[in-house]
Amino acid sequence: MHYTFAPDFYVRPLKNCLTQRHVQDLENLITNGDAGSRGPEKASPTHHYSTQSHFHDTADFENAMSTFQQHLEYSWPGGDRSSHRANFCSAILHHTGSHFDLDEFFSQVTGSYHSQYGMEDKKQAISQWPDKRLVRNCIEYYDRKGLYSVFPIVDIRVIRELFDAGVLDDQSKASPVANKACLVAFTALIAQLHRHSPMFANAKPDTYVRAVLSLLPDLFMEEADVRTLETFIILVGG
Repeated sequence: MHYTFAPDFYVRPLKNCLTQRHVQDLENLITNGDAGSRGPEKASPTHHYSTQSHFHDTADFENAMSTFQQHLEYSWPGGDRSSHRANFCSAILHHTGSHFDLDEFFSQVTGSYHSQYGMEDKKQAISQWPDKRLVRNCIEYYDRKGLYSVFPIVDIRVIRELFDAGVLDDQSKASPVANKACLVAFTALIAQLHRHSPMFANAKPDTYVRAVLSLLPDLFMEEADVRTLETFIILVGG
């Protein structure tokens, strides 16, 4: 006997589920923002923007597992929040003869990982702004090597104009956040792609990406433009 789920059983709008999750994340961020903003922050020698990140570093196993569980909770019928959970678990029992216990599975995966690699020391994700000399080198390298034909991700003329205008030094709110975010994201990408070049040997592109991620709340609040699009293309594609 072939068992199939009724369409209204398994077709749950994934986009709506994930949107609900993101809304809750933002609500938590707003609720805890005041408390978090009072924590100590280290000032960057080249920038005064807050680099406090609200994003977990999923290179850490515990963070990766927690993030996976959170997103899974909103994207399938077996989640605790799903109105179809009982029917789903019943179908699993009917077809396999075993009770469905995802928590036990996660526990076994975690135990197996720790038995092989041991407990990881908690490391705080570091955000860092690139040195202006590095930003200039990335712009010159991209332009000189004709990389637009390979990675048509930014209008290099505009990027150069923003840099020359001192966007990275502008502490006022006059300059859109997208301008700064795009410059730093662009620097991170070029430094990562050409990390074997002596010019970029001391670059730390991962920390620059985290710095850009720390700007996302402000980026979402301002009116989107071409620099906003370029920033997200770089973050997603890089």
